Amino acid sequence: MSHRSKKGRLSKYLRWLSGEKDTAVDKGTAFPLPPAAFDAEWYVQNYQGENIDPDQAWAHYRDIGFEKRYNPCEFFWTKWYLENNKDVADSGINALLHYENSGCKEGRVPCPVFDSDWYVLNYAIDLKGLSPLAHYVKIGREKRYQPNEARSIQAFLKGIGSIGLDHVVFKALSTSIDNNKDARMVEGRLTDGRTHILQIGSTIHGHPLLDEVSEEMHAAQCQFGDPYWAELASVAVIPGSCSLIFQGTIVNDEINTVHSRDRNQIPKIHDHVYVSEKNIAIRYTPNLTPILAEGIHFFKEYEQNYFHFVCELLVKLPIIESIGISVEIPLLVSDDLDQRLYEAINLLKHKDRKILKLKRNNVYVVDRLIYVSDLSLIMDAYGERPSEKHTFLPMKATSRMVRQVLDMTSVSIKRPRKIYLTRNSSRGRILNEEQIIDILVKEGFEILEFSKLSFASQVQLFHEAEVIIGATGAAFTNMLWCRADTQIYIMYSDHELNNMTFWDRIAEISRLKVKYIIGKRAYSVVGLYAMHDDFSVNPDALMEAIR
Repeated sequence: MSHRSKKGRLSKYLRWLSGEKDTAVDKGTAFPLPPAAFDAEWYVQNYQGENIDPDQAWAHYRDIGFEKRYNPCEFFWTKWYLENNKDVADSGINALLHYENSGCKEGRVPCPVFDSDWYVLNYAIDLKGLSPLAHYVKIGREKRYQPNEARSIQAFLKGIGSIGLDHVVFKALSTSIDNNKDARMVEGRLTDGRTHILQIGSTIHGHPLLDEVSEEMHAAQCQFGDPYWAELASVAVIPGSCSLIFQGTIVNDEINTVHSRDRNQIPKIHDHVYVSEKNIAIRYTPNLTPILAEGIHFFKEYEQNYFHFVCELLVKLPIIESIGISVEIPLLVSDDLDQRLYEAINLLKHKDRKILKLKRNNVYVVDRLIYVSDLSLIMDAYGERPSEKHTFLPMKATSRMVRQVLDMTSVSIKRPRKIYLTRNSSRGRILNEEQIIDILVKEGFEILEFSKLSFASQVQLFHEAEVIIGATGAAFTNMLWCRADTQIYIMYSDHELNNMTFWDRIAEISRLKVKYIIGKRAYSVVGLYAMHDDFSVNPDALMEAIR
């Protein structure tokens, strides 16, 4: 090509960029070299019927394929791009050239499954002059990057791709990171705390109260390792999760234990946690990563549920305060717990220890973290009949917590009570509850809805009760505050896989008498969570049980 021809084409290109019309330029014929996002190999393979010379692939798309609305690469859909960008369609500009030269900068996407913003943020990409799509074609695909979050998760679970890079910054930030509502992922090798803590040269600490729990675990053949506490440096935490995030490694004792031993048991993981063989990935909310000087880890999956909070977190607090941790170190808790849960924390923590509330699902890096491992094991059992292996609550530690709560709330017995627990719930409802309540009121029962009572009031009322009846639910966690020999009646639907093991364990710890009343399922909930179905209770069967 002559110098004059090259100069002429450059002039036309510059006029096109400035908005001037030129039919040849608009159709792309002035551009002998393909844009970076053009995938010649993919194009030839996908349009084999055209007998395209690989060396002429771009020319074919430019002069012929574009008019036929062929796609120049896997994630640029020509017809879709034109249909969703009418100004481009009306101009006659080659769609790929438009995207590469201006569309990507204007926030236009090449197809509905390529999430440009997610791709760049999730893989922490420095584009270096490339469009997000061109980066994928030239670099990302070879690294097994994915075009959107859903595909990245699918690839990760199949063990054939990366869900993302480790975005957690483990050093003080000198500049602000832009807030972004889209989630990001942190991925690492899944392991247990003891193994990793020893590998990084930190110390595993014991304590007589932890030794008590360990003895009970061994006697119950609990599959957890012995409980421990440790002081860790430069570790990231996510409020709402017990996971500890190190560079390249994520510690979660519960997920690691269950995932590696018994796949029929289900660890408490939400829809933002993904486990694939020996790797784990967690979705979190991207934000500025705060650096905290020090803190005591006090988070757990399902912590917003009253039962899980009391039996898995609150039970640890007396031990935390017995270890000898300086009261200057704050307790790190999630910022969106029910007020009654903060009330319970304040009862058991040292009066001088501060509470630092952190935003759920955000990442925080803690320079000095005090971590006490799990003392309880409470598994979701949906695929098999529940048994004692699904629930372990440490008897001595739980009893110690109960005594402290009763002492701090100064409970007294004003009068014996007979209580019916009604609940405001969208599932697990007693469909003929009005009929049941009419019967129980005549029998001298008080009708109470515990979601509106303070923590101290719940403790007091359950301690006064001599008989308690209700549908299974978190309110029955308050059985812990009952006096020995209190009679408890818990109503369930007639689902074959109902889990009663945690109520049995609480009854054993507090020496209670528990009976179960089974009602008829409504079959309004089916599938995995069918045990939470609504049901009806036979009034005659109820009266026979309580008399």
